[in-house]
Amino acid sequence: MSKKKNDAKPKDLQSDSKTVKVSMEIDYHLTPEELAENKETVTELMDDIDALVIEKKKSAKAFKSQINLKDTEMTMLRDAIRTKKVKKTMDVSVMMNFKTGKKTAIHPQTGELLWEKDLTPEDRQEKMF
Repeated sequence: MSKKKNDAKPKDLQSDSKTVKVSMEIDYHLTPEELAENKETVTELMDDIDALVIEKKKSAKAFKSQINLKDTEMTMLRDAIRTKKVKKTMDVSVMMNFKTGKKTAIHPQTGELLWEKDLTPEDRQEKMF
């Protein structure tokens, strides 16, 4: 016959023993309700994490977009400093020579020839008015 732990103690030790409660960390077997509750909490946490990841990506895109705008502006300014020129919309005089059939555009600041082209039929109509 097998002996129980209490049966294994001599009778004089059993009478001298005392049981006390001590808090300690041990494995606890979850109930089916606790398991279900934990599964639901895990699902909610996963959804929260997914939402935060999406929000992070959106803000990262917004910051990246702002950085790209500033980078483009900086590149344009660096090019302007390097070349001492920028593209700018200005009023340009276009001279139409009806004798030669050519029209020319002159730079308003420097007087340099920007381009020379043949007159179009619409340009030739200008002579009449």
